[in-house]
Amino acid sequence: MGFWTNIHGGSTHFPIALLFSSFFFDAAGYGLYKRTWSRDLHVAAFYTLLLGASASFVAVLSGLIISGWQFSGGGSLAKHHLFVWPAFGLIVALGVWRVIVRDTASRSVYGGYLAAALVATGLMHPCQGGTPSVGVDAEVSRKRHFHGTLSRFCLHCRGRERIYR
Repeated sequence: MGFWTNIHGGSTHFPIALLFSSFFFDAAGYGLYKRTWSRDLHVAAFYTLLLGASASFVAVLSGLIISGWQFSGGGSLAKHHLFVWPAFGLIVALGVWRVIVRDTASRSVYGGYLAAALVATGLMHPCQGGTPSVGVDAEVSRKRHFHGTLSRFCLHCRGRERIYR
C-alpha cells in the first residue's frame, strides 16, 4: 500500500492546483474581457482545466486502491468522500463542457460556468474535505504520511532541523 499511498498523496495536488489556476485564469479573462490578451487567459484556463481533470483520475484511482475500493467509508474517510466525489464529478463535467463549448458560450453562460468552477474549487479545498486528515486524525496522518515521506526523501540532503521547523 505504501506505493499507492505515495501516488495518491502526490497526485491529489495536481488537480487541486490546476483547478485553482484554471479558475484564476478564467476569472481574470472574464473580468478583463475587453483586453486583447483576455483570450490568452481563457486558453491557459482551458488547458490547465483539462490537465487537472485528467490528473484527477489518477488521484481517484489511487485513493480507491488505498481505501480498499470503499466509495463512502466511515469517519474522516466518509467526510473526505462527501466532498471529493462531487468535486471530481464537477471537475470532469467542467472539462467536458469546455471541450464541447470551447469559446462559443455567451458571457452570461460563461458566468454560470465560473460559478460552478468556484463551487468545485471550494469542494477541493483541504479544509472542506480535500484531505481525509480532519479533526483528531489530522496530526496522526500528518506525522505518518508527510513526515514519513520527508524522512525517506529529504532528510539525507536537507537535514532534520531545516525540514521540521
